[in-house]
Amino acid sequence: MYLICYVLKAVLSTTTGEMRENSVRTCKLRQEGPNDRIVSIGDAQADVMMKCGGPTLQDSREENIIERIDTDVRIKRTIIIDEWTYNLGPDSLTRTLRFENGELVDIQTGNYGY
Repeated sequence: MYLICYVLKAVLSTTTGEMRENSVRTCKLRQEGPNDRIVSIGDAQADVMMKCGGPTLQDSREENIIERIDTDVRIKRTIIIDEWTYNLGPDSLTRTLRFENGELVDIQTGNYGY
């Protein structure tokens, strides 16, 4: 299993006729095998579990978020944060996947595993 990161660049035309460059970073966790499986930002937890199997470590917590809708209006939301860490062995870097409300939002690379 290893992480693939791409930087996608696009040239955008604005209404003023200016051209500018925009970079977007996307990361994917690839599990090599007969049916290469790729995990991408936006995937559901169940899909990641089917593609990569269970994590070595798993942490779950709730966070309260207050969003300002208007000057006087605020909404309090509770989101569930799950962090899954995959230990890929001593020759590979660990990967920590962060889910918010069941959707993959971030993939971080850690130190070498054990």
